[in-house]
Amino acid sequence: MKYPPVPVALGLILCQAFALPCFAGGMRDPNQPVVVTNEPTGSQSTAPVDEETLADYLAEPISVDLEDAALKDVIDAIFPDRSINVWVNWPALEAAGFEPTLPITVRLHDLPREEVSRLVLQSASTLCEFDPISLSAYNGVITISTERDLNKTSELRIYSIGPWLRAMDQTRRHNQPDVSAELQMHRRAESIESLINLIQDLIGRQEDWAAYGGDVSSLQELNGQLIVQSTPQNHRDIDELLAMLHEQEVQATATRMREAEIDQLLAEADAMRMNQEYDGALERVELAERVDPENIRVVAMKRVLTETMSRQ
Repeated sequence: MKYPPVPVALGLILCQAFALPCFAGGMRDPNQPVVVTNEPTGSQSTAPVDEETLADYLAEPISVDLEDAALKDVIDAIFPDRSINVWVNWPALEAAGFEPTLPITVRLHDLPREEVSRLVLQSASTLCEFDPISLSAYNGVITISTERDLNKTSELRIYSIGPWLRAMDQTRRHNQPDVSAELQMHRRAESIESLINLIQDLIGRQEDWAAYGGDVSSLQELNGQLIVQSTPQNHRDIDELLAMLHEQEVQATATRMREAEIDQLLAEADAMRMNQEYDGALERVELAERVDPENIRVVAMKRVLTETMSRQ
């Protein structure tokens, strides 16, 4: 998923003075010694952690302040917990021109661990933008490698978007209750199309999606379900996006219900006020105040009633 830029006060500096060039096609300088290792950064635990534990670990705020440190040491500083499986595919990284000794200067404070790692990897990737370094969390293992290597791992998942669609339908019916069933179905199709476009625009690289000629990711909707073939990291981002959209619709529905309840109570209060039943009217207004104490209409009605009753 595309994240907004961090504040300027948080500095991330890539020291390129001694960086090795990125050779096309993964070719290496024959004068440079070849050092290839398949050992991960951090010891492997005896059993992978569950997805929730891994997500909490990546969301944990950390601070990293290093100057001219080797890329390998920076990764160690970001992922020091030896109970978490962290795999750095150095053969793939070195083939793309990224050496473990690449000097990095990083000064980041109180940011999620995943965001710190992505900023570091993003800056290191300026050396070889055609195949940047990326991170994936899948099956209890954090993997750091090139995007090309990570994209080799793809899986099919099915997402139910029924709750989101129903919430959208409720919103449309509330705004336009007399719309025909045919128009409702048309707008429902438009919502699905908008969601698909949003996913393809925000998740991963747009050119990787089949709709844009890519061969990494694809998706289609069938009977209120999204069928998605994509990388593990993209699936994580889709989960987060759908959860965020659903929560927005839930909150919007709750707001509409509160407004409807306030409308009813204020209508009753106004009718009682016209009949000079001030005690009953004030009781209705106080009930509306419990629903939303900062509602302007509720505050105004209570003030009018209070002033009227004080003159009686």
